[in-house]
Amino acid sequence: METRTVTIQVPPTVWDSVAALPREVVIKFVKCCRLISRDLRHPSLGAEIVKVGDDRFVRCRIDLEHRIHMTIPSAGIVALRAVGRHKIEGVG
Repeated sequence: METRTVTIQVPPTVWDSVAALPREVVIKFVKCCRLISRDLRHPSLGAEIVKVGDDRFVRCRIDLEHRIHMTIPSAGIVALRAVGRHKIEGVG
């Protein structure tokens, strides 16, 4: 069975947010990125489309308290927008 993979784009601001997280959450973040790169529909990600005004993005679960917000600008690319607590300020 062939596995499709995607490229994950992570801007410096997101890396800064990840660096501020507790170590155990960073480990979970890395696991989530591995899952995202292989299958965004993996059940443990709990991915959902979120609409805030005219803005639309995908949110997935790191754990009960932390989320990853991302967009999919084109096939094969996922762009991370924010990582942090469930209600990420300024993102929705």
